[in-house]
Amino acid sequence: ENKSLFSDSEMKKVPFSQIVDKYSTYFFDCDGVIWKGLNYLPAAFKALNKLKELNKNVFFITNFSAAKRVEIQQKIKAGGFDADISQIYTSSILTAKIIKTYHPDVKTVYLIGSAGLKYELEQVGLKVVGGDEDNNKTISKETFDDMIPDPQVDAVVVGIDCNYNYYKLCYASVLIQNGAKFFATNPDSNLKMKNFKMP
Repeated sequence: ENKSLFSDSEMKKVPFSQIVDKYSTYFFDCDGVIWKGLNYLPAAFKALNKLKELNKNVFFITNFSAAKRVEIQQKIKAGGFDADISQIYTSSILTAKIIKTYHPDVKTVYLIGSAGLKYELEQVGLKVVGGDEDNNKTISKETFDDMIPDPQVDAVVVGIDCNYNYYKLCYASVLIQNGAKFFATNPDSNLKMKNFKMP
């Protein structure tokens, strides 16, 4: 159950120091917490720097799988906080580490996702196929029956993919039906954009 340590009325009365003194380590989501879209949230960066000044441990977590950790690091630095790469955890790096640690039999993955996710998977020693190389592929009922799953592919990994297409869906499905494991970087069904939700 998600309960705040303080009620809404108590939060208005509690000094920052009373909250900060309770913990040694803080985790911050990125989008919506320290920035919103392209806009930085100055109060968040003021709090981050105060925590650093007080020698608190600060970490950043994001379920956005498209960016490399170094890209998130650069964005945090541009907002005014000097973050080390070891303080940043993306759904991409966590997915890669989970596969490497708990599924050592997985050597080759079929990617539906971005270059950032591909990079993090390769950094832990996984061979990545699919991804951008399948951006322009098409499929029909007739060609589906000729689809042969690559026996070297041990898993399908999915993250946000702005070049997603029906071919990728069909091929990933065939791989999974053939025994490949399935990993999703996060359970989000959409991105909250300015006016609408992007699938």
